[in-house]
Amino acid sequence: VRRHTLECLEEETIKNSKLRFRLQKLPGEIMAEMTALITAARESSAAEIHQLQSALKSIAEEMELLAEKQTLCERQNAALCEEQAYLRKQHKERVDLLNERLARKANTHVLLTEICDKTRDTESELIRAKAALAELKEKIAEKMSKLEKEKEERDKKVKALKC
Repeated sequence: VRRHTLECLEEETIKNSKLRFRLQKLPGEIMAEMTALITAARESSAAEIHQLQSALKSIAEEMELLAEKQTLCERQNAALCEEQAYLRKQHKERVDLLNERLARKANTHVLLTEICDKTRDTESELIRAKAALAELKEKIAEKMSKLEKEKEERDKKVKALKC
């Protein structure tokens, strides 16, 4: 039993010795681990800060490009607005001119229609007048013929009376 107790005591002493050794070494290990973790965190933070700065720089450059593009677009828009106003004015002038020409054409068409109607009426009157003239000539010819016959008969009667 004594021996067993001594062995147990010896085991406990060894365990205590190991624990004491670890306890003495532990603050250094903790300090080394903490230093390593802090260094890793700093490096990680530095890398992340560098990455964020790069991203921020590229965003700033992109914003600058977009601002330039916006300025260019605004200038182009102003130029296009002027061109639109000019084209709108030209369009209005051409539409007015076309409307004027169409009105003139419509008036000319109306006048031509009236002239054609008058010409047809005149031709109809001319045809009727020619027909009436032909009829008159025929009547005159008949009357002349009748008068000549009457004259011949009178001349015969006058000759007969003279003899």
